[in-house]
Amino acid sequence: MDILGHNDPTILKMLYDLTGINPKTIPLDDEETMRLLSNAETTGISEFSTEYVRGILQDTRPTTIEELIKISGLVHGTDLWIDNQQMLVQQNIIKLKDTIATRDDIMLYLMKQGISKEKSFEIMEFIRKGKVLKEKWQEYVQIMNNYNIPSWYIKSCEKIGYIFPKAHATSYVINSFRIAWYKVHYPCEFYASYFSVNYSEELKDIITELTEGNVVNQIRNRKSLISDRYLKQDLDVMLEMYQNGIKFLPVDSKKSHSTKFMVEKEGIRLPLIITNAGND
Repeated sequence: MDILGHNDPTILKMLYDLTGINPKTIPLDDEETMRLLSNAETTGISEFSTEYVRGILQDTRPTTIEELIKISGLVHGTDLWIDNQQMLVQQNIIKLKDTIATRDDIMLYLMKQGISKEKSFEIMEFIRKGKVLKEKWQEYVQIMNNYNIPSWYIKSCEKIGYIFPKAHATSYVINSFRIAWYKVHYPCEFYASYFSVNYSEELKDIITELTEGNVVNQIRNRKSLISDRYLKQDLDVMLEMYQNGIKFLPVDSKKSHSTKFMVEKEGIRLPLIITNAGND
């Protein structure tokens, strides 16, 4: 599932430059930021803005960083959620905190139930490589039965194709949380950074075609004609920006940066590359 925000470090660097606030100083328990990320309608935050992730947010409504890390693990793994733990959550058999989302979850859970560290690691390695259909699996099932591991847990493990390490999921979530914090507390800087980093010729064409009047409807209409999901996500961010009362300001040879969208009191100034004005 391709949702990894490879542009996240670049956006964080620009947000740092625009606000003067070091992302490493951002509190990871900020309540407003958590509310934003738990909202299934959030846009522009790479780990939490795809339709797939929004569906998980809708089902689980996370309230802590640990739960966001669970969701990241579920998303980056294979066969962890749909036709597996989603049903368990919806049927109230387990809660989000109980899901198998990362490799570490398996090992720590088995150890907590009394299975040795060595054997827990061995079982975890077997599951995370998607080998449960092999003959060795029945031996592990017997061990788990001996320690009263619930049948739902064992059956869920049997469906797993690949599972993510917790360290990776944690890193992605912390980056996303920091970007979301800026979005909550510095929205203009967030949108300027987002479009500077995600700028494309397709987006340029859409921006230059916007006219005076109901810009929100223009963006909605244009989105309905687009099939590319990444461009749709960009338009979702643009739509949200205008709905929040923030607008693009026209290119100005004296005020516009050559390539970056810049923050001004009245809105976000378009860069010179939008109209190739830098070549005049």
